[in-house]
Amino acid sequence: MNASVSTSSAKGRVVCYMAGGTAVNISKVLAEQFKKLDLAPAAQIDVVLIDTSDSNLVNGASDKIYLLKGLDGSGKLRAENHPAISRAILGILDAHQPGDLNIVVSSLGGGSGSVIAPALAGALLAQDKLVIGMGVTNTDSAIEVTNSVKTIKSYESIAKKIGKPIVLSLFKNSAADSFQKINEAIVSNIIMLSVLASRKNIGLDSADLRNWLYYNRVSKAPIKAMTLDITHSESVELPEGAHPITTATLAREGASTRLNWTPDYQCVGYVSTDGEKKGNFDKPLHFTVCDGELDQIFKELDELEKKLTAKAAAHQYTPGTLSGNEDVQDDGTVL
Repeated sequence: MNASVSTSSAKGRVVCYMAGGTAVNISKVLAEQFKKLDLAPAAQIDVVLIDTSDSNLVNGASDKIYLLKGLDGSGKLRAENHPAISRAILGILDAHQPGDLNIVVSSLGGGSGSVIAPALAGALLAQDKLVIGMGVTNTDSAIEVTNSVKTIKSYESIAKKIGKPIVLSLFKNSAADSFQKINEAIVSNIIMLSVLASRKNIGLDSADLRNWLYYNRVSKAPIKAMTLDITHSESVELPEGAHPITTATLAREGASTRLNWTPDYQCVGYVSTDGEKKGNFDKPLHFTVCDGELDQIFKELDELEKKLTAKAAAHQYTPGTLSGNEDVQDDGTVL
């Protein structure tokens, strides 16, 4: 294909809203990649750190910070600071304006980030901004499993309430993958998405990306939460159970952009000659919004939560050390 559409003179802007301690830590990995990579083909990436406690922010890697005042973390209790977080959301967006594409990153199992991220994504959807939720599901403790379940439900509930779909890029925190490996995978996705949103790709404009993320414009698929799969190959298949809805493709000019799947919609962009030289475009990049995959992720978490809840209910707690005959003083001391 001979792409003849000219690229925009203005570089695109991606804003990464890093919500909570896990995301703040990921910002350090992102900053390290900024130093190593030639990001000429990518959009401008602005990183905003958001938290309810400054104990995490001191480890962050950005001078753009929004600290919710008067709070000191949530301790993995999602309800702890929900009212204050809800009041702060529009202030966050006012202080740190959205970009051409907005990526909201958080742990799904924590207390602050897991509340900030869906609320922020919902506010961005309400403002008709392009947004992707990105995060890590946690299974290290029962409360993190429950939080992950509720965070996924929050994303979907918010999408249905606003009437616009939300696309999620999720990673599983497991013993098989180190925190560093997961963080690097998240950062890789952020950088690849920033290339997609660079506004420098021939034949790919903002309307294409809008149709890709707001898939209800071009598909009869229901409005809900769906997953994003990024493949970098000419022959990679989608994960089992993933049904493609829309695909955005990036490739070097002249390369085949045919898919192994048939989405309801595909938009294609070709990287500029300069971008091709500075990026890894020997194979096309496919960004596919999928149905079905989130259901499987949620099912595994939901079943684990029910198993842990049943186990806790069945546990017979020991009676403790007090017999009831002790000489207990007013201050609790036993004499």
